[in-house]
Amino acid sequence: MKYRTLGKTDVQLSAIGLGCMGMSAQYGQADEAESIATLHRALELGLNFWDTADVYGDGANEELVSKVLVQNRDKIFIATKFGFRERTSGNASEGGETYIDGSPQYIKQAVENSLRRLKIETIDLYYAHRVDPTTPIEETVGAMADLVKAGKVRYLGLSECSAQSLRRA
Repeated sequence: MKYRTLGKTDVQLSAIGLGCMGMSAQYGQADEAESIATLHRALELGLNFWDTADVYGDGANEELVSKVLVQNRDKIFIATKFGFRERTSGNASEGGETYIDGSPQYIKQAVENSLRRLKIETIDLYYAHRVDPTTPIEETVGAMADLVKAGKVRYLGLSECSAQSLRRA
């Protein structure tokens, strides 16, 4: 496996990351045994950069990933996302109506839920799944920065943001 350095840190990440969404959502019936075997195989192959989100399987994906993450915490760089919320009844990852929430209040709630499901004390990379058009990006990123200061998160990110939003962040 080839590895790359994360920005200006000494963190080495596999050049190929493992997106875990399909293990719990979107692509048919989940198979926990197969998914756990896949996670173990990924580790054997040197894939140490794993990506999930609170919306995948309505939290089920983070719970699934935790079953391998916890005993291999020193080998896995875990990334998870927040921001999609359910507006109507039904699972957001199964097609329920969703909206984006990047409010500081929701971020505090979302990180605690992700930490609980992942069964860890610190998330390596925490990022907004999308930019909330109703919350100034400065407020979203400010709340995320507070999570770093509190030791709940190591690094921050924004997914699918514009260059202008990134500069403001």
